[in-house]
Amino acid sequence: MPHFQPLLATFLLAHTLVIADKMSTMKLTYFDFGGRAEYTRLACVIGGIDFENHLISFEQFGQMKASGELPHGQVPILEIDGVKYPQSNSQLRYVGKLAGLYPEDPLEALRVDAYVDFAEDMAVPVGATISRKRFGLPDFADEDEKKAAREQLAFELLPPLLQQLEKKLADNGTGWCVGDSCTIADLRWYQPLNTVLSGTLDYVPPSILDAYPLAKGLVDKVKSIPAVHAWYEAEAARKASSSS
Repeated sequence: MPHFQPLLATFLLAHTLVIADKMSTMKLTYFDFGGRAEYTRLACVIGGIDFENHLISFEQFGQMKASGELPHGQVPILEIDGVKYPQSNSQLRYVGKLAGLYPEDPLEALRVDAYVDFAEDMAVPVGATISRKRFGLPDFADEDEKKAAREQLAFELLPPLLQQLEKKLADNGTGWCVGDSCTIADLRWYQPLNTVLSGTLDYVPPSILDAYPLAKGLVDKVKSIPAVHAWYEAEAARKASSSS
């Protein structure tokens, strides 16, 4: 028994820390669209983690950036008990651990991390056609230049990445990126894929995903999660109410 007590104390301390972590006040600050906050929002939703979805305008962002209150001068910001944490993929990993969407096994975690980082290969070229200055690029001179860049994105840059993703999903055989259930890898890939499917990228037709049924199907699998479905219904109602 004397040897058991230190082990019991260690277990109770760890358990208490986990509970305290889940009970922390969490606020996610970003714009009123998906972008680089959506995967962390969905991780919270799936994990049943209470959080404040703090939505800001571009004007508010400019003011916050000028004030120096944003680490790295960027959003999203995940604020936990008053402390601000930057970097969306780091936020996703943290929330994913709380939500049970990140493997405890180191090798499985490595597989998930590889997918999360691989998603940047798609997010960066997409982002470079949206937030030009962030990537050190000049604004498009005119609509023709924008059209050319987006068509290059759709028909030259994205297909090789989508081919790789499609093969990886086929090799896993479950429709999910890793294992047989949703992880943060799926949520990270969901966002850029859903952006293409939404048709919000001018000159990038959603039909480019038709050649990659597993990648396209990943979006449907995430949306079919009951908590995610309920979240989007509530969001649609919120936006309809605010516009009326």
